[in-house]
Amino acid sequence: MDGYNNKWSGYGFATNDETDYLQQLQQHARQQPQVFQYSQSYQQQQYYPPQSQPAAYPQIEVVVPSRPPQMQYQPSNSQPSYYHNQQYAPQPVQYHQMYQQPPQFDGTMNGYPALAVQPPQRPLHNGVPKQESPTMAPAPVPPPATSTPPPQHDYARILLVLADEYIQAANRAGEDSEEHFRLVSFALGCMESALNNFQLSPLREAQVSLTYAQILYEETENYDEAEKVLTKAVELCERNNYLDLKYSLMLLSVRVLFQTKPKAAVKAIQGYLADMEAYKHTAWEYAFRYELAILNLSPNLRDIQSAIFQLGRLESLADKHHDKAMVAFAAAMLGLLLLQTCQADAISDAQQAIARLRSMQFDPQVAALPQLRMLAEYVDLCCSIRQCNHQQGDEKRKRMQDTWGRIVNDAAWRDGGNVVYIPLNDNSLHEYALQSGGLVVKRDGKYVLPFSWCNRDEFEAVAFLLCASSKAHKNSSDGGKAQQFLDEGLARIRDATGATVLNRQMLECRFLIDSAYLQCLKSQWTHAKKLVTEAASTMKGHEDHYPKSMISALQYLNGTIHQGLGNLERALQIWQSPIFDLKNFLQRPIPNQPRILRRHQDLDTEVRRNLCILACMNRLFIIDDGSHPRHREKADLLVVLDTFVKSSQDRNISAAHTLVHSLLTNSGIWVSKEALVKALGVAKEIMNQQITALVLVVMQQAFFLGATDAHAQKCVNAVAVQMKSWRSPTWMHVTEGIQAESLQFMGQFDESAQKLEAARCSWEKLPEGIRKSVDWRMMPKVKTVAKQQHDAV
Repeated sequence: MDGYNNKWSGYGFATNDETDYLQQLQQHARQQPQVFQYSQSYQQQQYYPPQSQPAAYPQIEVVVPSRPPQMQYQPSNSQPSYYHNQQYAPQPVQYHQMYQQPPQFDGTMNGYPALAVQPPQRPLHNGVPKQESPTMAPAPVPPPATSTPPPQHDYARILLVLADEYIQAANRAGEDSEEHFRLVSFALGCMESALNNFQLSPLREAQVSLTYAQILYEETENYDEAEKVLTKAVELCERNNYLDLKYSLMLLSVRVLFQTKPKAAVKAIQGYLADMEAYKHTAWEYAFRYELAILNLSPNLRDIQSAIFQLGRLESLADKHHDKAMVAFAAAMLGLLLLQTCQADAISDAQQAIARLRSMQFDPQVAALPQLRMLAEYVDLCCSIRQCNHQQGDEKRKRMQDTWGRIVNDAAWRDGGNVVYIPLNDNSLHEYALQSGGLVVKRDGKYVLPFSWCNRDEFEAVAFLLCASSKAHKNSSDGGKAQQFLDEGLARIRDATGATVLNRQMLECRFLIDSAYLQCLKSQWTHAKKLVTEAASTMKGHEDHYPKSMISALQYLNGTIHQGLGNLERALQIWQSPIFDLKNFLQRPIPNQPRILRRHQDLDTEVRRNLCILACMNRLFIIDDGSHPRHREKADLLVVLDTFVKSSQDRNISAAHTLVHSLLTNSGIWVSKEALVKALGVAKEIMNQQITALVLVVMQQAFFLGATDAHAQKCVNAVAVQMKSWRSPTWMHVTEGIQAESLQFMGQFDESAQKLEAARCSWEKLPEGIRKSVDWRMMPKVKTVAKQQHDAV
């Protein structure tokens, strides 16, 4: 019993009463821990004996309380901090390896008072202590009782914020710079780490997956990874009933799939549309039908009829649900799309679509969308330009300018106007919950469906292009107003900050090409060549993003400039290049059947074919001389040219072909006269000054050469008036020679001599290539006679 009492007294209980051990133990447990000598608590002294009792420590096993950090000792007046009889999972620790010699501790640390050191503690893992290495590091000093626990950092949120900062910095760095791609890769890495290494909420995970896949789709070609992320996110949205966000993910997945498998993407979106119709998800059906129309317009499919059908379905669906703004949007896009077709009734159908839009222009939803009103003006003006109705085009151009002046400062342009928000009725949503990142958003208290749009700078640039096109037919006679529109528009688009780099370059290239055409009309070959070179440098490296018609137009300008400068060999090489081969527009041959013309549905192909027809005409003029090595190709080219002109709907092409055919064939005089009269009538109707002047020159040489009656004189005067309006130096020289001949036949030798001198002066101003190809000394006989008679007088 004494040994037993001595055992307890060794633990600090000063008693020898056998029956009072338990009572004293309980009383001792209720007391607050005391700081003993060497700044140690009672519990610590059980493991750290005082220095007055040095001894060799045997290898023993000690049971260490295992508590998580938040459960560690905190002083309290109401509850004891430690019980000797509390059960904890034992953990054997070899203390002799760490404490062979007890440290000499004087209660200070580097000269400062130190806190009492608590025994090392470990958290439990599923009820079992975590295994650690035999050598234990000293336990950290616990904070005071009044201190707050350290904050828990949300590393996933930090990574996403960093990704957003990297993307913003990448956009500021430029689209094609090395810094841009480096920052984008950093952003992708941050988002990938947040998705793979942290447990995000289902909604947050779906939103981050959408952003991650969107960047992969836009900035990289890793479509497989984007499709995998989207598939997982769609399943997550289906489990949590995130309808709006699910459709946003599905729409992006269609775009990603379209990059590698266009037909599979179209089939997939058609299946989605069938489900939307069944479940009456009307608001999202609008977006998917529009997307299907856009996919059908891509170069991979180019099915314009299917796109027109989808836009018609979209307009009907919106009208059924009384979404007036969506009806107006669908009508405007339908009218714009119809202008890109070559159907006979395309222009009238486009005008009907614009009429339906204007019938709703006083509806509050439609009136709040100035972008649609301007698009309606653009389509209406384009219809008049396509019809060559220039008088009507002037009226519509003025109305378009007035409309732009009223809406240019509208609130819809405050964000640049690159997004148009189409309002939706509540019955189109059927009270479905919306999520951030979905297709439908709430803006100014209304549910809207956003569509990407041209910003204000791009819209204004298109207005300048259309104004120039409507005035191009008389640019030479009205002081060059068309050229003024082009110069102003080019300056605006170069100073624009809202337009994307590619769109800005494409618009700039279009301004340069149109300006070069106007310079060629005035035979300003040097200036035109400079503009073509500038346009080619702007287009270099991005040819795949430009319409094929722009590339053909640039090459056509090169050939025209060389032919205008008299470099006929180089011009002929360009006209014979594959890009101007009319056989490209024939269908593939079927065995035992003749080749037929391919049916063209889009305007871009029609423009390229018309440029090939004009190139063939220029080629015929070069090889028309019987001594030319390629003169034998003339007959075949005439047959091919006649075939293609018959299927062309451009009235300028048909008038030019009539003129060329009368010059290059040996038709009877009455046949030629009838054809020329027809071409003259068409040229006057469409106000084509160049064709009108050339037809009059041909008629004067064919029917009135050497005549002195009033009709002959009127014809010569008409030629002079048209050439003066045209202001082409080359053809002004030709006109002066014709006038000199006419005056000589009429006996007006003084006036004839003046015209000959004017012709000689204008001859010196012609390009060197033209002067080398024609010898002024080899004048027509009539000119020689007139000069001799004048000298005799």
